[in-house]
Amino acid sequence: MINRVLAAAFTLLALTAPFADATTLARVELSELYADAHIVAEVQIASGESLGMGRDSCGAKYKARVEVAFKGAQAGELIEFGYFHGYEIGSRYILFLSRHEREYSASTNSRDMADAQASRARCSRHLTVSSVMHSGNGALLVNWASQLQFKDGVLVRTRYVRLPEGTKTEPAVPGENEQFSDPVWVRLTDFERILHDFGK
Repeated sequence: MINRVLAAAFTLLALTAPFADATTLARVELSELYADAHIVAEVQIASGESLGMGRDSCGAKYKARVEVAFKGAQAGELIEFGYFHGYEIGSRYILFLSRHEREYSASTNSRDMADAQASRARCSRHLTVSSVMHSGNGALLVNWASQLQFKDGVLVRTRYVRLPEGTKTEPAVPGENEQFSDPVWVRLTDFERILHDFGK
C-alpha cells in the first residue's frame, strides 16, 4: 500500500515538474485592463496579415473598424493592432490595446522572459501598432449566444479577467482553446454599460 502511495506521489511530481517554473498569467480586474489600455473599443475585423512564417513569424497584424468607442478611439475609425493569430475577418471583438505590453504574471520564468525579449528584438521592425493586452486575453469575442436567448454577448475568459462583482453571466461551452479558461457570456448591453461606467 505504501509503495502504491509513493509511486503515485512520484508520478504526480514527474507530471507537474515541467510546469513548476512556467510563466503563468495572473487574473486581472477588468477595471485594471481598462485603466491600463490606451484604446478600448468594440470593433469589426476588416483585414489581417501574417508577419512572417514558421520560426520567423512575428505573429499577425489586423485592421478593424471601430463600432463603439469607449476610450482612445472614435466610432468609424480604422485602427491597427496585433500580434496574436486567430482573429477572424468579419468577426466582432471588444479590444483592450496598449502601445507597451504590460506583464500581468502570477509567476515568471527567466527562460520564458529571455525568449520573449529575443523575439521582440527580432521582430521589432514589425511591431509598429498597438498590441492586444494580457497575452491576447484583452480581445473578447462579441457574438450571439444560445445561453443568452440568441442575443449578442461578450465571451470573457474569467480565469484571466475578473469581472466586477455582481455582473450577470451565463456559462459558455468552452472551445478548443478555452478549456481551462472558465469562459462565460455577458450580455453585450451589460458589458457596454460597465465600460461606459469605467469612463465616467
